[in-house]
Amino acid sequence: VTVDIESELGLLNLNRSSGRIDVAGALTLKGFDIQLDGPINHTHDNSLSDGSLTSYELQIIAQRHLLVRGNLTAAKDVWMQAGGVAEFYDNLLTASTLNLQAAAAYFGNPVSAASAQQRGSRIEVQDRLRMDAGDLGVHAGAMLLSRGVASDITLNMATGLFVGTVHAGARMETVLDQTSAVVVSQSRASLNVVATDSIRLGIGAQSGTTPPTVENNANLLATGSLTLSGGSGQSQQSIGLWISGSSRVAVVDDGRTNVSRALSLSSERDLRIDGLVQSQASGGTVTVQSGRMLTIHGVIQAGTQVSLSGGQTDSSAMSVVTSALTYRMNSLRGSTSAGT
Repeated sequence: VTVDIESELGLLNLNRSSGRIDVAGALTLKGFDIQLDGPINHTHDNSLSDGSLTSYELQIIAQRHLLVRGNLTAAKDVWMQAGGVAEFYDNLLTASTLNLQAAAAYFGNPVSAASAQQRGSRIEVQDRLRMDAGDLGVHAGAMLLSRGVASDITLNMATGLFVGTVHAGARMETVLDQTSAVVVSQSRASLNVVATDSIRLGIGAQSGTTPPTVENNANLLATGSLTLSGGSGQSQQSIGLWISGSSRVAVVDDGRTNVSRALSLSSERDLRIDGLVQSQASGGTVTVQSGRMLTIHGVIQAGTQVSLSGGQTDSSAMSVVTSALTYRMNSLRGSTSAGT
């Protein structure tokens, strides 16, 4: 059974209090604008995996804006498309794969001085999460997770702001006291974030608000490989990649031994690290490359090797700047004393 619901010129609205969709066949939702506040439960599997549009069992296509504030559960693959803005908050979306295409995509509400206005979003896939957006925002309280073995999260954008959590190889787990936590679920999961302009992790405190807001930081994590690649930095004072405050970028230990754990950071122009960069488990490496200035005010840790290079395309010869350099040798690799 195939179900198609379309509003060609107006709003397609799934009401929170009285709207619900339960479908065991292919489902397509189309509208000029789409607002999904009610739950969707989709169980169809067409056994196609070629990546074509027809291989996605659930398709949601908005000519202009897409707003998702209800829970969506899909057994297999979901395609979402918005010609304008796609917003997700107060929602839980689970699927095997999710492919989102939008001019702009935002998860959770932007950081606000009013706690009642702060809303989260959780996207959790089994295998693959791909997003292509002009502007991408993962705000405080938002989580993008992939939980399967060798699962993959790929985020492509022009500009990106991360204040929430993106974790490849993790799931949300509820323990006996009903509190929830993100825990490592499977190995070899990769995270790739690429921007043509800029990527920023974390935002500073805002004293001008009433009441003032505190510093908010991001966590970008993976159990396999992790790559962040910034661009020209035109929207961020020429900084293509900025890891600010106490934000953390890490390849986490998944229990494997004798494997490579590569973490790579790069930028076409300036790159700044004020936070924490880690690939500390056995075989962990960190590679940082900047076309222009590389500024380090944070901490970089690796189990095997740290490689830093800056000024690769800068004729002014500015390359690597650090506020302090403390070299600490891994005790398993030599007897170099800490601080030397």
